[in-house]
Amino acid sequence: MKGKSVIYTELFLQDATRLMQPEQVLHFVNFKYSFRSANQTIPIEMGISTHLISDWKEIGSFHRLISVDTSKIPKDSKIEEHHGIQFDDPRLCTDHNQIVEDFNNYIVSFKAPIIFVVKRKETHNPNVECLMFLLSQSHVQLPEYYFIRENMLIAFIAKHFDITLPLGPYSFLMSISNKIGSVQRCDLHKEMEGKSCAIDVARVGALSFYIILAHMNVILTNKEGLPKIELRENQKIKTKNEQKEDLKKDEERVKKSKDEILKDREDRKRKKEEERKQKAKLEILQEKNEKIDKTEKNEKSVKVEIEKPEILKDSRVAEILAKVDLKKEVLHFFDFEFSDGETSVVPVELGISSYRITENKEINYFHCLLSPPSLCENMDRAVTCHGIDYTSLLLEKNYKKIIERFEEYFSQFHQDYIILVLKDETIGGDFVCFEKIFEWAGETMNANFVFLTHEMLLREIGMLEGWKSTVVKEYDTLMNEVYKQLHVVERCQYHKCVADKYHCGLEDARHTALTVLIALNDLNFPVTGKENLPHCIVHKREVKNLDNWRVLITTCASTGNRMIVEVGFTEFFFQPQGEMVTGNSLFYRFQQTERILKKKDEPSDIIEKFNAFISQSDNTMIVLTSLGMMKKLEFLKLRQFPVLEMSEFMQLFVSRISPFKKSHGLLSKAKKQVIKTLKVGKCALHPSGIEECPFTTNTIVGYTLNFLNASLLKEKEEVLEV
Repeated sequence: MKGKSVIYTELFLQDATRLMQPEQVLHFVNFKYSFRSANQTIPIEMGISTHLISDWKEIGSFHRLISVDTSKIPKDSKIEEHHGIQFDDPRLCTDHNQIVEDFNNYIVSFKAPIIFVVKRKETHNPNVECLMFLLSQSHVQLPEYYFIRENMLIAFIAKHFDITLPLGPYSFLMSISNKIGSVQRCDLHKEMEGKSCAIDVARVGALSFYIILAHMNVILTNKEGLPKIELRENQKIKTKNEQKEDLKKDEERVKKSKDEILKDREDRKRKKEEERKQKAKLEILQEKNEKIDKTEKNEKSVKVEIEKPEILKDSRVAEILAKVDLKKEVLHFFDFEFSDGETSVVPVELGISSYRITENKEINYFHCLLSPPSLCENMDRAVTCHGIDYTSLLLEKNYKKIIERFEEYFSQFHQDYIILVLKDETIGGDFVCFEKIFEWAGETMNANFVFLTHEMLLREIGMLEGWKSTVVKEYDTLMNEVYKQLHVVERCQYHKCVADKYHCGLEDARHTALTVLIALNDLNFPVTGKENLPHCIVHKREVKNLDNWRVLITTCASTGNRMIVEVGFTEFFFQPQGEMVTGNSLFYRFQQTERILKKKDEPSDIIEKFNAFISQSDNTMIVLTSLGMMKKLEFLKLRQFPVLEMSEFMQLFVSRISPFKKSHGLLSKAKKQVIKTLKVGKCALHPSGIEECPFTTNTIVGYTLNFLNASLLKEKEEVLEV
């Protein structure tokens, strides 16, 4: 082993003064490895988060992706893939010696002694083994350093300050880490779901350590900004006096007779029931009072809201809008499709659709596909989301010519100000895309461009028409739902040839215009040609309970770049008497391919089959098993139905039988019980490397809901008998 002596022991910690100095530096280290055997552990990613022991804020970080020579790994060995990193990814560093040299330069820049804090509780720690492997591949000599496991460090500090921990150090750290979830992932892992990131794990470990120190109330001198994690009663760290008081209470309880214990239990039960009833009465009264107050406030504030309109953040925009007549002005609804670059967004397509808000008729449109000046940028999103082959000859590279076409298009309207409306909550990425095109062309953007979001436009029209601000805010949300239902307009020539799942800039711009017109029409704003507006469900039915509803449990599996792999639906029916009936299921695995799907290759018959299954009943509600799934399933007609997250559904599920029972955590606890007795494997066609299997998830959720339903009904019967 190269370098000075490497000490892997906790014995040096007996010298407390050496560690407890406020300026002592701790390096929280985490490695992800691709292969591990008795002889070696081969790393593929390393992350270090550096802190002072007295301050939770990060003072430095180090991160590297490490190339793996798979030819040196035995053929019959299992290669780990939970890290989500492809072995042939060009971002992996092949020069191990350079990695160790950079690592050495990093750690020696901090004050000695060098202490590495690692996760896991095994004696043979894989983080240590990974570092040993890297050192064996390099001639760089490291200074003396020390390892200590996180749980041992917490245990030592607790012992030094005579603090008794309520849980074992390892369990305590894991409990806090689970509540934190994630801090900051590397660029590669930001777009991956369910894949662990080395630097993020190191940061979570460090944050967990400092949160426990804060609860111990030792060493940590700077707590400002430290996230507050509430501990359960059995996790709270108590002083010696508090522990003595608890011990006295336990001794007194043990001394009581059996009859006294039963009497105390009944008294507590009765008191708790009285408090629950009182709380329920107060909630009902409070709800009534809030409704009365809200009605009175709305009636009083209508005039004030009309007289004092909300001023737009950009005063220049407000001044310009005051000069133009929005009912007569041509508005240019636009959308950019872009890819994520190394430092900024990279526009690849622009679509503009020009309308007047008083007429359902497109006046003209503009469209172009853009070739970025450099293909060194990350263009994955251009392919997977937009279906744009960035090597295609159809992409335009003459940016000056694009700007000329652009200006020629707007000149036909003879406008003092060009009002550009985008479908987004903020003017962000699309505005940057405009700047990029002008920057590539070496031109300056016109000063007469005015950028609005569709929500800002509706608010401006609302003020002119004298609508209540509450109504306008409601339609802000409704417009998002309407937009997602639209699949009706003509796409650009390029996107007519590729599968419908790919986003088209011109199509999205046209849908933005129609979304605004549909919302205005629903608000009784005069729109010529309104009879030809596409049908959309603007006001979805509000879900107050599950009685007579058809519930579709919805799951999908996808790759890190949002490519759909599998989709699954399982239907359940709920009767007013509390009965729950499991219906049919529909699962499908899509063909995985890196190439752009052509229109003829798209499984349109399968998508039609899914949409027919979804639309079997008007009383259908969609329940998503995980967050962020809706963006991946926009190619299906889900938006016309109420869409609930699993937590919202569980509140309705539990309250239909036990109105006062809390639903939080109930599903996960029941799942654990079901999984112990029920062995459900992944479907036969499930691809390796994708953790989520819709068949497995839906089957487990189905059994769990049936188990919970039966348990809740049984509890209800027992209460009625009493």
